[in-house]
Order: sequence, then structure tokens, then C-alpha cells
Amino acid sequence: MTIGDLLKILRRRWIPAVITFVVIVAVSIAYLATTTRKYTATSQVFASYSSASSADNESSQLSQMSTASNYLSKQIDSYPSLVETDAVLQPVIDGLHLSMTTRQLAGEVSATNPTNTLMVNISVTDADPQLAAKIADATAQSLSDQVAQSTGGDKSPIALTVVQKASVPSKSSKPQSSKVLLAAIVLGLLAGCGMALLVEALDTKIHDSATVRQILGVSRIGKVPESDQLKQPQPIIVSDPASPIAEDFRRIRTNLSFLGVPSNEHKGKLIVFTSAIPSEGKTTVACNAAAALAENGASVMLIDADLRHPSVAKRFGMEGAAGLSHVLSGQAHVRDVVQRYWKKNFFVFPAGARPANSGMLLGSETMSKLIDQARDVYDYVLIDTAPLAVADDAIVFGRKAGGVVMVCARNKERRGDLEAAHEQLESAKVNPLGYIFTFVDAKSHGDSYGNYYYGYYYGYGEEKSDDKSSSAAHAA
Repeated sequence: MTIGDLLKILRRRWIPAVITFVVIVAVSIAYLATTTRKYTATSQVFASYSSASSADNESSQLSQMSTASNYLSKQIDSYPSLVETDAVLQPVIDGLHLSMTTRQLAGEVSATNPTNTLMVNISVTDADPQLAAKIADATAQSLSDQVAQSTGGDKSPIALTVVQKASVPSKSSKPQSSKVLLAAIVLGLLAGCGMALLVEALDTKIHDSATVRQILGVSRIGKVPESDQLKQPQPIIVSDPASPIAEDFRRIRTNLSFLGVPSNEHKGKLIVFTSAIPSEGKTTVACNAAAALAENGASVMLIDADLRHPSVAKRFGMEGAAGLSHVLSGQAHVRDVVQRYWKKNFFVFPAGARPANSGMLLGSETMSKLIDQARDVYDYVLIDTAPLAVADDAIVFGRKAGGVVMVCARNKERRGDLEAAHEQLESAKVNPLGYIFTFVDAKSHGDSYGNYYYGYYYGYGEEKSDDKSSSAAHAA
């Protein structure tokens, strides 16, 4: 995973990331607000050695000094531990009239011997800064008295002298607010990133075009943004030809014209639109792509071959009671149901009523001949067929077209859905020729996508319209 991928995930999952960060920082602030502040005061003592005998010569003096130094070095190592004993701490409790045991006081007192020195630093941490300083000085004096007493009293060769009394601390030592907040911020950032990655891993929906490209192994033909204009019963090319969305479909038109769809001995190209699951914008894309091709002067036939859930007629706001199902069942002729729309070179072939044997009709020889005849007449024959999760009609048409164009929706389709559809195509040896990414967030840039309306409703029946003047007979 690159830094760019991480930034994309954080942009998508910023809400859980921010919540995690805020919770950790808030907990740290609450900890600082509720924790009793402690203050640390430090007193220093210095160990020295004095001999009762006087040396006769310089050599004896040097020997005596060496012996004293070695003795002090060994003795002073034990003084930090001696500080925490009852012998040292009980006099401190008695002298300051403290209401605590020696064990409790030992928890506040610590002593250290800095390396290669004859110093002992005695530190006391307490909620009362003044009391902390008093206890530190009292402990230093008690340690000095205990060492003197244990090594000979008034004639003791070792003397511990308080060289630095404890000063009353003005700032608390525990908790260290700046360090706690810095640690909370760093931990919050890391935890926020981790939470974003966790949510991303648990979410199996497709969020970017790169995922589709990785699964299908083909390039993107175009993308379609969110817009209320797509709800209208007219292609965007017709209703608002100067809009940015119309330009998106013109780019799709250009890519479709260069798509490697074999024309064989026929005049026109056959392009099949399908999707992995319903409600991915397949019909919206097919209708608008057909209109964009017709706008450029090409003769276009759009066939609604989704007999299970016909919707092309509704998208164009035209009569759809009679159509492909009637032609395939011998109840009508092509010229009776094909309708001219918008331009003289643009024709729409509605699905008609939903038959009980859709698969049989679409896979029939009559359907194959009808497509061949249409390709002999039109530059482009576009087929809107059922999603692969519903039926394998797209495979039947895809074999004839040399492949299918997949319509994939962001935030609606799951990786497993698209992988299953791809495996279905591979098993049938039908190639995806490219994909069109839908549900794109128009407010974002690049490959950041959002949701937009697409009215693919299962259970949708026959559509009727009073505008019969738009239909015109045309022989395929």
C-alpha cells in the first residue's frame, strides 16, 4: 500500500478516524483533569571520609586516601537502598508528625547515586510541594545520622553532609501534561489511521475505479457522476447538451467508437451493456450512450433486451407496451414496435411485455437473425441486457458481440459481486471489453466517487404513454 492509497482511505474513512483520534485525546485530557498533581523535591548529600590518625609521610597519606576512596565507593552504593529502610524513615515520620507508615513513605521517597560521584540525591514526590521539600531535607538528615551512628557515632570516619537543601517545586512532576498530550496526539493519529484501515478492510463494497480495473483486468471507458438531471425521462444529451455530464457521455461515445468490437461481415458494431447486479445504472448508461452516438451522426439502434425488467421505454418517456417480446414470439413485426427518437438516425426497440420464457426467446435463432439484420442497417446496435446476477443473457449476446461492456457502481456493488460476474464471463469465454464507473461523486476530483440516482426497479411492469406521435415504423 502506497501513501497515496492510505490518503484515499483516510479521505473515505475520515469519520471513524477522527472519532478515534478525538476519543483518545479526550481521554488523556480527562486523565490530566482528574489525576492528582504530584510535586518532586530533591535534596543532595555528599559523602566524605576522615581518618583519626595522621600520616607520617606522603606515601602513607596517598595510601590512606586510596583506601578511603575505595571504601566510600563501596559504601555509597548501598545508601540509596538504606534510604528506604525503617531506620531512616521512622525518624522522618516522627519529626514531621506524618500520618503514614514507613512503607507508605517509602513509596514517595527515592534515592540515587550519580555514576562516579560521592553524591546521593534524595527525591520526594508528594501532592503538597512544601511537604515534599520538608520530607526530602528530613530524609537527607536522617540518612546522615544513620550512617554516622552505624559507623562509629561521633568518631565515624564517614560523614554525610547535606550540600543542597530541597527547594519547594513550583511545577508538578506528575502527570507531565505536555508529554501526556503529545503521546495522546501521536497515539490518536496512529489509532485513527488503524481504525480507518480496519473499517476499509471490513467494508467489501467497491469504492474506486482501481478496484474494478484490478478485478476485470480492463480499462475504464468512462464515468458518470451524480446528478438530478439523470432522473429525467430524457437522455442528458437531449435535455442539457451543454452540461458537464453530457460531455462525460461524449467521452464515453469516443471510447466506444474505438472499442475493439468485431463488426464481421456486418456494417455496424454490436455493443452489449450489462452489470454484475441490479441498480448499477446500466440502463441509464446505455440510453445516454446511444443518444451520444446518434448526436454524432451515426445511425443507432438501442434494443431493450432486459425482458425480465424492461426500463428503456420508461427512460425515454415513450410507449413500451409492445416491443421485442412480441416480435420474438411472432405477435408483431419489427416495423410495428421500433420507434424513432429525437433524431432521424436514432431508433429505440422497447422490450415490450414481460414473457415467462425470456431466456428461451433471447437465445433463439430469431433473436440472432434480428441482431444481424439490425447490424446490416445501423452503424451501432446497442443492447441493454439483464445483470449477470439475474440471468446469463449478457453471455449470449456477448459471444455474438465479442465481449460485453460492464457498468459498475461505486458504494453499491461489492467485490464479491464483481468477482462472481467476472468468473461467470470467464467460464463462458466472454471477455469484458471495458467498464463504465457509475455513482461518481460530482463534487470530488479524480477517482473519488459518491452516489447518484438510478431507477432500476425490479417488479416494474409495462409502461404506457399517451405520446404515441413519437413512434414510427422502421424495418430492420
